[in-house]
Amino acid sequence: MSSLASNEQLLHQFLQYLQVEKHYSEHTIVAYERDITHLLKWLARANIGVIDLTYQQFRQYLTELFQKRYAKKTFVRKISAIKSFYRYLLRERLIEHSPIDHVVLPKGEQRLPNFLYEDEIDTWLSHRANNQELDIRNHALFELMYASGLRVSEVCALHINDFDFEQRRVHIRSGKGDKMRFVPMGTYAIEAMQLYFESSRSILISQKNVEHAFVNQHGEPLSERGVRHILKTIAQASGVTTKLHPHMLRHSFATHLLSNGADLRTVQELLGHENLSSTQIYTHVNLEQLRTIYQAAHPRAKRTRTHKWLKTEKELAEEVEK
Repeated sequence: MSSLASNEQLLHQFLQYLQVEKHYSEHTIVAYERDITHLLKWLARANIGVIDLTYQQFRQYLTELFQKRYAKKTFVRKISAIKSFYRYLLRERLIEHSPIDHVVLPKGEQRLPNFLYEDEIDTWLSHRANNQELDIRNHALFELMYASGLRVSEVCALHINDFDFEQRRVHIRSGKGDKMRFVPMGTYAIEAMQLYFESSRSILISQKNVEHAFVNQHGEPLSERGVRHILKTIAQASGVTTKLHPHMLRHSFATHLLSNGADLRTVQELLGHENLSSTQIYTHVNLEQLRTIYQAAHPRAKRTRTHKWLKTEKELAEEVEK
């Protein structure tokens, strides 16, 4: 299976693995495909098969990446995707060892997640469009995402029987791995979902037999791309100047919980994070927010001098001239 034609076949098998066994989101799979395809094109030019790649040859590929001056984040993402691809080939025993085992990824710059302030959430969620059925659906969709901190892949995978309104919770099929968890729903989200189920959803699906909770205008399951489009459209109409994306609601969910006294372990469980380190990024957001508020509000933080009796260099120079 060392022919160049098999390269695309191996990539296809890997993407199927990510979708069927790992349950990765559509957005994540597309990103993997893009980054690995970049390597495959390089291999095709060099007349090298995926399973024949050596460490020395991969070093040549890395050299080209450096020469093209990719941003560190892009570089790390590409190599991480390729490492996952070769781990899959090892798992399937298509290769005996990975040619990139000894490649050490540089640490990426830690960027604080973007989030909306509570008043921005209120302004945005209070917006109403003209289409009755779609407006009710959209309101329920984003109330739920903010109330429960769902990934866009998770909310698109929800079925109508995943909701337990009596227990005020929703059953989540995680977009990452085979994990399942129960997440509470707030009053606003419950009311919005009940209204959506009782009114507009039945109109949207018409006579179709659809188990997915959220459907599009044709009565078919709502896609992740559809959610992103709806979010962008509503944000523009409601006057929110921040560039919104679905994950920002998840960031806002976690940030607001921590800001209002929730402990880190609880937020970890609600988000479905496997490692606490993934959740700790929100403590940095909270600390940065506290620092900003402190600088703006504390009288001593705003002073340019520690004591009013200390004179500036300009004042001392003026006294010397006198």
